[in-house]
Amino acid sequence: MEEYQKCIDACNKVIESNKYQLLPTGTPQSNFYNNVYLNGNSVESIFEFQFDNQKLNPFAPMFGLTGREFRAADWIAEGNLFGTDPLNSANVDIRGNGTSMLESNASISKYTNQRTSTTSYAHWFVYRFADVLLMKAEALTWLTPGNAANGTSAIELVNKIRLGRHALSYVADKTIENPDPTNTENVSLYVFEERAREFAFEGKRWYDILRFAKRNNYANEKILLNIVSASAQPQLKLI
Repeated sequence: MEEYQKCIDACNKVIESNKYQLLPTGTPQSNFYNNVYLNGNSVESIFEFQFDNQKLNPFAPMFGLTGREFRAADWIAEGNLFGTDPLNSANVDIRGNGTSMLESNASISKYTNQRTSTTSYAHWFVYRFADVLLMKAEALTWLTPGNAANGTSAIELVNKIRLGRHALSYVADKTIENPDPTNTENVSLYVFEERAREFAFEGKRWYDILRFAKRNNYANEKILLNIVSASAQPQLKLI
């Protein structure tokens, strides 16, 4: 059941507790990575599964530099999720190359955090403050479809994260602009796409996709079909 007001109320309790916050705008990428992922338990963290030298992260080898089972998709490693600036290599989304993954070998940096080639203390991130902000944005979008005030508030929450992460405005041959706040579908897509960048490889995307696809009697089921089509093995030719 899509209980948007209850979601907003729950998010507000977390926000108004003043226990959590985003790192300041202008935080260098290395500081962002070290605080949020390398060391963990940052001011942005709400709940993480803890690992240390007594209890190593058992998932790290799956994402690591050698023998990895999972790696970033080619289109992500090529810069199509976070974007690139061909005129200024220093102009980057701090969540991109070097934080979420390494473009050089597609390893997933959020979980490797390796002390040696086989050990890692990286935590598993369950809830971060950014998730609360984007959950509230999504709920505001659909609370009263077409409502300009709610749409504007949702966009502002997304942009708060984009500003803090130094998100690029041109990604994968597409200019990212604020949607019309009265166009619920476009605001919803704006939130949906930002969640992909913010929570890359954190285990949330499949649930985001299902929620996005099934809303309004599967109005966006095409996104599921496209994923299945893209991941399907080519049919073997009969000889």
